[in-house]
Amino acid sequence: NKKWSVTDYAKELAISTKTLNAIAKSETNKTVSQIINERIILESKRKLTHSNAYINQIAYDLGFKDPFYFIKYFKKHVNCSPSEFRKSIS
Repeated sequence: NKKWSVTDYAKELAISTKTLNAIAKSETNKTVSQIINERIILESKRKLTHSNAYINQIAYDLGFKDPFYFIKYFKKHVNCSPSEFRKSIS
């Protein structure tokens, strides 16, 4: 539920960001940033689908300090706003 950076994950694994990205790229053909973004979007969709929590609360739960940034981030990756996504699945 924290929005960690690539650097944070590398530090936690005691490896460099370059090494972490090389491993991710070789195993998944994606960068660590892409994997993190996909996971955040997946968790966002799960929370929007399976809870009645306000979008602001979901944003805070996922580590976004600004709910408006979360909405912009979600829209960039899903091509619709969180509220539009929620309406489309109900």
